[in-house]
Amino acid sequence: MKLVCAATVALMLATSATAAWCTADQDTEINNFLAANVSTSCAESSVGLGYVTFADGLDYKQYDMCQPPCQDDLQNLTSSIPNCTDDAGTHAKVAQQNQLCTDMTRPTINGGACTTADTILFNGLLYKEPVWLNCSSATNADLYSVRAYTTNEANALCASSTCSAFINAMANLIPNCVDKNGENTMDEFQAQFGCTPAAVGAYCSMVDYAVANDAYASGLWSNCTTMLESTDPGYTSSWTLEVLESMLDKSADSPEDVPSGFCASTCPANYLSMKKTFPSCTSLKIGDALSDPSPLYRICPSLEPAPSSAPTSCTAYQNATIYNFLAANVSTSCIASISSWRSSMTFADALDYKQYDMCQPPCLSDLQNLTRSIPNCTDDAGTHAKVVKQNQLCANITVTRPTTNGGACTSADSTLARKVLDDEPVWLNCSSVFGSVNARSSHLTAYTTKDAKALCDSAACTAFFNSIAKLMPNCVDEYGRKTMDQFRHRFGCTPAAVGANCSMVDMAVKREAYRTYLWSNCSMRYDVKTFGELDHNVTYAMTPENLPSGFCASACPANYLSIKKTLPSCTSIYSGDIFPDPSPLYRICPSLELSPTPAPPPAPTPAQTAAPTRAPTPAPTPAVALTCPLSGSYRATGMRMDLATSGDFTESHDGSGNTCSTKGTYAVSGPMATFTVSTVTGVCGSAFTPNAKLSGPISFSTDCQQLTLSYTGTTSTLQRTSNAETAATSAMLLLGVFLAWGTL
Repeated sequence: MKLVCAATVALMLATSATAAWCTADQDTEINNFLAANVSTSCAESSVGLGYVTFADGLDYKQYDMCQPPCQDDLQNLTSSIPNCTDDAGTHAKVAQQNQLCTDMTRPTINGGACTTADTILFNGLLYKEPVWLNCSSATNADLYSVRAYTTNEANALCASSTCSAFINAMANLIPNCVDKNGENTMDEFQAQFGCTPAAVGAYCSMVDYAVANDAYASGLWSNCTTMLESTDPGYTSSWTLEVLESMLDKSADSPEDVPSGFCASTCPANYLSMKKTFPSCTSLKIGDALSDPSPLYRICPSLEPAPSSAPTSCTAYQNATIYNFLAANVSTSCIASISSWRSSMTFADALDYKQYDMCQPPCLSDLQNLTRSIPNCTDDAGTHAKVVKQNQLCANITVTRPTTNGGACTSADSTLARKVLDDEPVWLNCSSVFGSVNARSSHLTAYTTKDAKALCDSAACTAFFNSIAKLMPNCVDEYGRKTMDQFRHRFGCTPAAVGANCSMVDMAVKREAYRTYLWSNCSMRYDVKTFGELDHNVTYAMTPENLPSGFCASACPANYLSIKKTLPSCTSIYSGDIFPDPSPLYRICPSLELSPTPAPPPAPTPAQTAAPTRAPTPAPTPAVALTCPLSGSYRATGMRMDLATSGDFTESHDGSGNTCSTKGTYAVSGPMATFTVSTVTGVCGSAFTPNAKLSGPISFSTDCQQLTLSYTGTTSTLQRTSNAETAATSAMLLLGVFLAWGTL
């Protein structure tokens, strides 16, 4: 059915100022334009357009006039029509046609009321878009002309990859809105072209109606037709289920018109047996289930079963029936569509863990079979109620589109999100990146930065991520988390902005940091090996007494802070914490927290009377800038540190009777120094490895003759020795680095 037989457009636009009436020459110019035919390319571009005038195009072909190449004709007309008022309001009509074209590029998608543009777009896609040639052999066929009325036609249409692709392409373009008859356009489209059977209670699809049409065309039992023909010979050889139901509908208000003895004949049993073969979906136009037998019960009320009471406790026999059904496996075709690594799955597991899959063909047939077979009683597991809930979920998934406006998630949204995040089959050329086959989306967790890089550098994997992102609902779940943030947390290849929820690549950096081994003088003293263990202990310690004695004065806080600084500055979607936040440590060791910069004093409030004269505040004494060079050689018992002006360093110290030497580069920022090790020789602790970054506090005496740092994990004070490098070679470094250290 068409939404509207012919969508009409208002002829005049309301404007703040009315254009002047057209002159005689302008009227002639307008009439000549409207009487002219559209271009040949425009006339040949759409189904059934033919050679029409611009006047007819504006009145009856609004959809076509917005499609290329007719849009070129419209633009030509727009630029040519004089801006004046004629009897037909032509200039306003052209302006409104242009507005319609714009509105059709942004149709309603949230299920609201259909606009005029929505209605024109919907009808245009059904009746104006030419079907792809290898889907229909008919010349200039439109989508509506390929509808299927029988199961054979439906099977042929849905089995054609070309036709299915064309139908899906049109489905992606139609608006999602409610027309003036109260029908949703998505439901209407599924009723006309849906290749998936509807869930119980949901609006029927094309394949459901095809099953019903075949049944309606079926003949009745011979002993029923004999009885009917004896009362009305005019129907000889033409009694079908459709004719019988039509008779029942027409006789609903006058049961006396039904043939005598009808209710006691075999016809009611014939009718009921055929009705049971109908799909248990709801007719979009009528609102009743296709399998509804009420037309018979209105005529023969004595045949209607007594209404079933509320479910009672299951009998031993019913419990056994339920148990056997739940222990049985779903069909082979269903399990094959769910998983390629499992050979079987019970109905019990499917209802608990595969709710989304049970709503998709071929598993939907299994669910319908289960629905018909489970007794309506209450067992310990509430199985009947669970099956009813699953059917309702399928109806929601089938009938409604996912939430896209950031609102609260529905149960269907949550089920779909879990499917996408955890159970979506991964494309083979993506899963092979991890050397696996038959992978699901949950298997693509990046535990290292190497894993994340491999996924994000793979064109197949990024295309897979983009594909499933389009399936995700955009809503807020019951825990207040946004589903799209959860998606980026699992599959995001772009680092999050400061404070934003972390992405996959951020999480990979964090996981690597939590596996980092601690400095030996921290790990050996407190029996913790990795930063993850240390962070856990610090986070869950409420007072210093919850940590080992002397913790705050050990090397562990400096080790903790140095690794914290390497974490991404994003927020955990689950805890709400910012990864580099050091406050858990400062809560336990408050003396280590840097004093906040004091706020400037507020400006004095003007008094009503003159303020007393105040002595001027003396300017602060400027800090004395260091004039000594940083570079040089520093020594202490068992340790030597050489700092070069180039930014290179060499360090050696005695450890357990052996000499450990390291080389690399250093950088100083404020009171902290970072040493990046490049080579390691001798017997060194586990903290000293190539590419290791070791950070800790550093300070100098005002004459730079003494250096205090925590490079080895233990605070050491070293004295400068004679060095051939002069202060002149370090002047530029001192200007940039030491100016802020004048108070040290």
